[in-house]
Amino acid sequence: VQIDHVWALSLSWDHGAATWSIEQRETFANDPLNLQAVDGSANASKSDSGPGEWLPSDPDAWCEYIARF
Repeated sequence: VQIDHVWALSLSWDHGAATWSIEQRETFANDPLNLQAVDGSANASKSDSGPGEWLPSDPDAWCEYIARF
């Protein structure tokens, strides 16, 4: 089991987190709403992608993932 950032840290950096304070970045990185236990292979396949590039392999989980994102 691995811990995944639903909104990947590198993706957040590309979308504005580079301008955040260290405290804001730490809060975001440790936000339990953005953390999820996942299978290692799913985490590797997702990498730093968002829902435009990656969705869970189970279509029944797509809506939940997109809403959480």
